[in-house]
Amino acid sequence: MDMPRAVEWAELCDEAEVWSTLADAQCDRGFVVEGMNSYIKANNPTKYEKVIEACFKSGEHYEELINYLQMCRRLIKEQMVETELVYAFARTERLADLEDFINSPNLAKIQLVGDRCFDEKLYKAAKLLYINISNYGRLASTLVKLEDFHGAVEAARKANTTHTWKEVNHACIDFKEFRLAQIAGLHIIIQADELEELVQYYENRGHFEEVIQLLEAGLGLEQAHNGMFTTLGVLYSKYNVAKMMEHIKLYSSRINIPRLIRQAEYMHQWNELCYLYVLYEEFDNSIKVMIQHPIQSWSHTKFKDIVQKVATIENYYKSLQFYLEQHPLLVVDLLVVLTPRIDHSRVVMEMRKAQHLPLIKPYLHALQKTQEIGEELLTFFVENELKECFGACLYMCYDIIRPDVALELAWRFNIVDFAMPFLIQTFREYSTRISKLEDENQELKEIAQNEKK
Repeated sequence: MDMPRAVEWAELCDEAEVWSTLADAQCDRGFVVEGMNSYIKANNPTKYEKVIEACFKSGEHYEELINYLQMCRRLIKEQMVETELVYAFARTERLADLEDFINSPNLAKIQLVGDRCFDEKLYKAAKLLYINISNYGRLASTLVKLEDFHGAVEAARKANTTHTWKEVNHACIDFKEFRLAQIAGLHIIIQADELEELVQYYENRGHFEEVIQLLEAGLGLEQAHNGMFTTLGVLYSKYNVAKMMEHIKLYSSRINIPRLIRQAEYMHQWNELCYLYVLYEEFDNSIKVMIQHPIQSWSHTKFKDIVQKVATIENYYKSLQFYLEQHPLLVVDLLVVLTPRIDHSRVVMEMRKAQHLPLIKPYLHALQKTQEIGEELLTFFVENELKECFGACLYMCYDIIRPDVALELAWRFNIVDFAMPFLIQTFREYSTRISKLEDENQELKEIAQNEKK
């Protein structure tokens, strides 16, 4: 076809049928703009699908397409026509026309066009379209792309879905809008399944203080769960250990103690680990930590309180050995609290072996105030051939040892010489008491006789 002559003929005839025939030929041969103009002159809206497809393939000519589709819209009511008209407004950035069109009655698929615009990075147009249909989730995504983070937070508030909050939060973090990121983050951390992923997002980008502030702000929320308290404890352990102990004490009933035990052990935070073991009622482990890491975790008062609750008897003697090596002047104080729980004979034997028996003299004095214990101690000494200790015990425990028991043990084990000072003193005391009783009795008799006279 000779296209220029065909155009001249159509202009000469100026009939709709001729213009339509010319338009078909022009579109078929790739003359899309000329074809649309010919369809407009023919007032022919029937070939809109063909025209739209041709523009789509060429990726251009949307200004001319607007004119054509507006003509079509005047003559027919087709959803595709109005939908593509909206898209054409967006492609040509005629946003005022776009807004006027979508705010008036129409048949366009606004959601579909909005998604097309978003995918093609026509974010300003997509924003208008999502606002029109109140799709706040997609609106928030669009505003993030436009770096309108305040608007994105407000849109996310209206959408109120975890996915939207996460998207807004991540974008705010990436642009260091931490105040807005916290607003979004507070809606995420209350979801236990989302908490760890969010914390990792902050940590991977080095924003340690900001994620701590986020969780601190979240503890006061009505929806706060135990995972938040535990995770904050882990973050303190990693980045602000000075706050860890206070946090554990304040929220001991809300934290996952085993998880924090593993964290504190991994970070070598022995004082906190010791306290966590006590909370978990693993007193033996708490004592072991203080013995192995005394500089960071030991205190005498704390040790005494905990050692009374251990379940393994052997830990009593490990504690005693630890005190002998590290705090010998406090050994007696430790023995006082352990008195009802330990084998006193073993204590004496251990101290003698370590050549520290004089160190526990006050402890032995305290024990000797009980007759049964004192006599058991005598038996232990003679059975272990500790003759000097036998004699010393008789001297120190003179008030509570029965003479017959002392004499029997001395005779049975052939150590009467070591018991002799005790026996002499006993005989002397008994003799004095008898003499005193006789004198008192004589005085009473004399008083009675005088009264009879």
